[in-house]
Amino acid sequence: MRWALIEPLLDPAVESVLEIGVGQGALGFRLAERYRYVGLELDEAAFAVAQSRLRRGTVVHGDLDALASGERFDLIVATEVLEHYEDDVGALRLWRERLVTGGALLLSVPAFTDRFGPWDVKAGHFRRYERDGLVAALRAAGFEAVAIRTYGFPVGNLLEAVRDAVAKRHPAGGSMSERTAASGRLLQPSRATGRLTAGAGAVGCLLQRPFTEGRRGVGFVGLARATG
Repeated sequence: MRWALIEPLLDPAVESVLEIGVGQGALGFRLAERYRYVGLELDEAAFAVAQSRLRRGTVVHGDLDALASGERFDLIVATEVLEHYEDDVGALRLWRERLVTGGALLLSVPAFTDRFGPWDVKAGHFRRYERDGLVAALRAAGFEAVAIRTYGFPVGNLLEAVRDAVAKRHPAGGSMSERTAASGRLLQPSRATGRLTAGAGAVGCLLQRPFTEGRRGVGFVGLARATG
């Protein structure tokens, strides 16, 4: 459902992409088929899965420090990552330094502060975002928001309710960094359920279309461009 909103925002002129927080490679697989792709993933288990899935591009087990000092990209992609940083504006500024002049950032974050729940705690989230708050954080870090869209209603809302129920039964343990590392592995569908989840996702993509500007849904997909 995120991809349905991400894909129309991809600039065909983009050549190089850095993905921060690859997880198990679901998005990276698609990006690497289109662009010169580098992905960063801190969690060793998720990194191993992503590396096995991607047929093109490069996945690195590490953070921004693992990149060459002068390496810059046309586009940075970070889906469900920013909320894991206590200093989100500081993280955005570091990401901006890895963009070419006029480069862009494409990100997704969990939406609506009143929806913060057990799953957010379990996954190591510091916050959820309101639209204005996300725009303000981007601006403070030197970005100008181009588009902010809501995704997920109604299928994502149902899935989030299931995740919250699971998190209540199995509360968060470990440090924030440990929960963040594990978040990309939690409740991931198996190969055996691939067709089922793909079908549910296709239905979700259709149903969410009328609701991308409002407060229904579970997250935001945003495109921003570096200023200055």
